[in-house]
Amino acid sequence: MDYALELFYRESWRDERLKYNRTHFKNKTEIALHESYTNFLWHPDTFMPNAIASKNPQKQSISHRSLLRFHS
Repeated sequence: MDYALELFYRESWRDERLKYNRTHFKNKTEIALHESYTNFLWHPDTFMPNAIASKNPQKQSISHRSLLRFHS
């Protein structure tokens, strides 16, 4: 038996090390970074406790996209 799942998953957390001075960014309250920065930042491990089995999606897959936003 096969299962397939399409999922939109959003995760957020506070990391005091990533605070920024808004005056250096034209008083923007939000900064967006390209997804290529994902590998340079710490992020929590994500898991599904009731998963039957899981396979990591291919990094090039359109189903695996990242958006990084910082809020001040």
